[in-house]
Amino acid sequence: MLGDIFDYDRVANVTAEYRIRGKFADFVIRLDGDLKMVIEAKEFNIKLNENHLAQAVGYAANEGIEWAVLTNAHMWQLYHIRFARSITQELVFSVDLLDESIALADKVKFLYLISKRSLTEDIIGQYWAEESALNVDNILSVLILDFALITRRAVHYIGFFFMLFRYCCTS
Repeated sequence: MLGDIFDYDRVANVTAEYRIRGKFADFVIRLDGDLKMVIEAKEFNIKLNENHLAQAVGYAANEGIEWAVLTNAHMWQLYHIRFARSITQELVFSVDLLDESIALADKVKFLYLISKRSLTEDIIGQYWAEESALNVDNILSVLILDFALITRRAVHYIGFFFMLFRYCCTS
């Protein structure tokens, strides 16, 4: 499947049962010698849950891999792993291939992000940069930071003008 659909070379790009700290990730994608993506695959009838997510993210985090996929063949979830003060994961997309309310073009668009070409040309990174820049939480944090900075400056200037006023009135 990874070779046929996503265009990975089964020998050069895909390592099955990749050992990470005594456990085994189902698949790790390697491009030009660099580990790029962890894919944790569950059985078709298994509902994906937080434990599965923690497993996929843990594998990625332990190897310094930026992308993790969690799938049961019909549900596909892509996560961006962020290495900051603490390691966090952010959902890039979740698509259920059996959900008829999702347009086929959207399903293809999301799955394309997992492809070899997307990783090679950093289309996945560009997509994530655009999506995360437009994320409401990110926009709010910038606005709050700006508001805090403006408030701090206003308090500083009010204090300065109050001192100036006191000086002028007492002299």
